[in-house]
Amino acid sequence: MKALLDLISQLDEARQAKVLALAQLLLEEQQNKVQEDNASYESSSPTEFEEISEEEEEDSIITSYYDVNQDSFSAEDIQAIIDQFPKKRKWTFADLQNEYIFPKEHFVKIEIINFKIYVMPDPTTLHQEILTLLSAHLTLFVSSKRLGKTMVAPVSIKIDEGNVLKPDIIFLSLEQIESNPDLITPQGIQGVPHLVVEVISPANYKKRREAKKQRYAEGGVLEYWELKPKKKSITIETLEEGEYKIYSEAKKTGAVRSKILEGFEVELSQIYNVGMSFDKEI
Repeated sequence: MKALLDLISQLDEARQAKVLALAQLLLEEQQNKVQEDNASYESSSPTEFEEISEEEEEDSIITSYYDVNQDSFSAEDIQAIIDQFPKKRKWTFADLQNEYIFPKEHFVKIEIINFKIYVMPDPTTLHQEILTLLSAHLTLFVSSKRLGKTMVAPVSIKIDEGNVLKPDIIFLSLEQIESNPDLITPQGIQGVPHLVVEVISPANYKKRREAKKQRYAEGGVLEYWELKPKKKSITIETLEEGEYKIYSEAKKTGAVRSKILEGFEVELSQIYNVGMSFDKEI
């Protein structure tokens, strides 16, 4: 370019004017050609660019990991969805709400502990009988005293993005509910309740159980109940300096009492009266 300009500068003024006029003409023709090409591109296939909504575009890219026409889902169905992902994937609360991954209504108990996902098998009839009896006693006491709310599983508790737990029973105090209008959401509890109850089943392995208990403590759950049906025992622990300490316990006979729900006491015979025998204790 510099060499060309040097040559032009050596011409007389009349010739320089002619060369510059020619260059201007060529530049204008090039600009007109670009504009015509752009107009032709924009006018072609208008439906391809204008009639596809953002939602339709997203649907065309993302497909569900399950059959959207299926009416109900078992624990095996949910596990089959999870198996489509890498084993080392870090699962989060947001994943559980993603309807491309999990169906909105599946009624399967799924928990996330330290970003690892676990699918719980359907509870036994014994588990459900015990849960029903205890929740009836707790709910009657809480509602009659107007202390707050009790809820029965499956209800998600989001401790943080990588820890989403579903205890068998939870208690939310009236103070918690009134001070935090966003505590109870359609997706679950956005925070930690004052009390949780876990009815232990053979599928609830000790290592996983201890990890859940630790998350409850770190989250600030004030009272932790653990029921072992085959031992016919109830242990109630309260949070003290970040750790759970036994407050009340009984096995086969006797009663236990709550510290958080002052005045609440229940006899083991009121919970373990289903008349079943067991071959193995847990």
